[in-house]
Amino acid sequence: MVRGPLTDIANKVAIVYSSVDTSINPPAMGMRVKANYAEDADSQADYGIITKVLSVGGSTQTIAEQIRDTWLAENAWPETSHTYGQGGGDASVTVECLGYVKWLELFPYNQTANTGTRNLSDKITDVLAAEPNTLFSTDYTNIASNTLAVRRFENDDNSGWDVIKDLVAKGDTSDNRYLFGIYDDRVAHYEQIPEDTAYHQYIADSNQNVRTPVGDIVRPWDVRPGRWLLYPDFLVGRSIPTNRRLDSRFEFIESVTYSSPWTISHTGSKVATLPQKLAKLGLGGVG
Repeated sequence: MVRGPLTDIANKVAIVYSSVDTSINPPAMGMRVKANYAEDADSQADYGIITKVLSVGGSTQTIAEQIRDTWLAENAWPETSHTYGQGGGDASVTVECLGYVKWLELFPYNQTANTGTRNLSDKITDVLAAEPNTLFSTDYTNIASNTLAVRRFENDDNSGWDVIKDLVAKGDTSDNRYLFGIYDDRVAHYEQIPEDTAYHQYIADSNQNVRTPVGDIVRPWDVRPGRWLLYPDFLVGRSIPTNRRLDSRFEFIESVTYSSPWTISHTGSKVATLPQKLAKLGLGGVG
């Protein structure tokens, strides 16, 4: 039996539709309109508030709201599915978990009360404070100050996570790269990429343990992305340059995957400033 996934449900739903002007012949599409939210309080009590905004083409308000209400009724609770087969065996349970940061994908962030600009780091805290389940800590001491001015107004129903990713991609006024994550005690961290080396990993180590620079083993579930890792037994004897991205012994960890009980994999890349420049210009990348 499979129950879920939780991220597929929604218990607070709005719908955007194009009004239809029937006073002319042929009828014409009018402005895009968003109907009010409909909610399922029972689902919210069990699973927290999970918001989605639907979209349809030309419609009247009455029909759009009927579509919204029907979709809500059918999607306010996780699906349950069964797979049957022959043979017996020991019962087992598999739980697939996502980090708390995924909750930022489950609500739209709109801010129409104020125009003008906002310091980038302050806008990040605005998005965190808008999370409707108040899951995240209000301890913002790990949100580094970034005075890059960004647009304050938001009214496109982009998820909180999309807004934060767009902000983080911009870097700062000097095009330095920044990182964002939700870590212990649901505290958000936003910071410039570190300059120090956090981890060592020896190619000749049969266990491939990740260690601190002084040799202590780091448990697999404690290894974090956004850190520099050095392979000390590769190209032994070479001096360490100031710019780590030019040294093949260094890896800047972009992602970490942990599998219970002791398996870990990590991938890295070089660090560049071009993505920050492009993000400020509203450009996605270079092809």
